[in-house]
Amino acid sequence: MNDRYRDAIIGLAAIAGIAACVTMLLAFGSLREMTRDAYDITVRLNRAGGLRYGSQVTLDGVPVGVVEQVTLEMESRLPVRLVCRLDEWVRIPVDHLVQVETALIGGGTRLAMMSLDPVEGRAVFDPSEVPILAGEFRSLDESLVQALDSKMIPVTESFREVGALAGIYGDLGRRINEMMAADADDEAGLAASVVRINRTLAEAERAFQVAGDWLADEQLQEDARQAVFKANLFIERASAAAVAASELATDLGREAPALLVRLGATADSVDRTLEEVRGVIRQVGDGEGTVGRLLKDPALYEDLDDAARRLDVTLATLQSLIEAIKAEGVKIEF
Repeated sequence: MNDRYRDAIIGLAAIAGIAACVTMLLAFGSLREMTRDAYDITVRLNRAGGLRYGSQVTLDGVPVGVVEQVTLEMESRLPVRLVCRLDEWVRIPVDHLVQVETALIGGGTRLAMMSLDPVEGRAVFDPSEVPILAGEFRSLDESLVQALDSKMIPVTESFREVGALAGIYGDLGRRINEMMAADADDEAGLAASVVRINRTLAEAERAFQVAGDWLADEQLQEDARQAVFKANLFIERASAAAVAASELATDLGREAPALLVRLGATADSVDRTLEEVRGVIRQVGDGEGTVGRLLKDPALYEDLDDAARRLDVTLATLQSLIEAIKAEGVKIEF
């Protein structure tokens, strides 16, 4: 084989190799990653946690870039320094969380960025103003412990409240025991209060028993029924009297004008009679008439008194005479 044929075969093999490489780059997307627009950000972590060149970067679960560089700076508080290449359209939220996520089965480790309290119109960083982001790597056991701690906080708070409540009930029980152990004669003690309550309940029971005996008495029940009957009768009569009084008031209202006229005439007659009595009294006071002379003349009064005494004596004599005649059997008719 001459040199010409050998060079041709070598050239064809090189062309085929280049074509195969381009085909593989297109198939795995590496060529597309190299040609698309992107920008770089810096992330500091406490541990790499398996991140390496080519590891995936996600934002809220969506792939947005890859890790371009992983370096270690021991003098820094967060020694792992990552340079990540993100797609040009990606905007990192101002409120975010950066952490390393490791798949339990299969897959690999990725750098996950998550939005905190995502809302519409939230603030984001401009690609040219993205600061150095900070995150942390937690192992599986650390993640489990943190998750359990967050879930156990309400339970822990409940146990704390139950403990405080138990302390309160314990203190209450101790005080009750102290009060129960007090002398029954102590007026301020619980034992004395219990004794007084029992005494009061006993007296109430006796009172209820006495009331039951009274209520069971047939005579008392009959008296009560009679009292109720009389009360009803009295109410009926009172109602009738009220009706009669109302009717009387109505009649008086109708006859009030005529009654006032009659009362006026009677008042005039009484005035005239009183005037005549005043005249008689004046005449008696002046000594006019028989009554006046009787009051003014003492001799006339004495004569009348003497005549009256003599009349009494005469009547007594006649009475004795009549009784004597009747005693003789002589019938006397008047």
